[in-house]
Amino acid sequence: MELNRASMVQRHPALSALSMHPVMQLVVLLRLSESERVMNFDAAVKICFLSSPNPWEESMSYESFSKTSWEKFSDVLPHVSRLMEISDEHEITSANPAMWTELVLRAGTEVISKPALW
Repeated sequence: MELNRASMVQRHPALSALSMHPVMQLVVLLRLSESERVMNFDAAVKICFLSSPNPWEESMSYESFSKTSWEKFSDVLPHVSRLMEISDEHEITSANPAMWTELVLRAGTEVISKPALW
């Protein structure tokens, strides 16, 4: 049976993306070994990290960060939130704690600095 027909996986050509039903996500996660879970978790952390603006960059003022980066980070924030849930629910610890911690701090900074009108 095709996963697409069973609505377990959907293609989004306009976004060049796939989405997977939460049940399928859980099945895949549970079939991974602990080292595979960490490896995949860290890959997701790295993608989010590289996709998020750095609020501590010297060339970026606090005002410009809060205005210009929210749009960019708003696409990443749901993924960071989900990674935090997965980390807690499945007790996955990153092999790169510095990058993971930095990403969580960036997410917290972004939520705090979000413009009031948005």
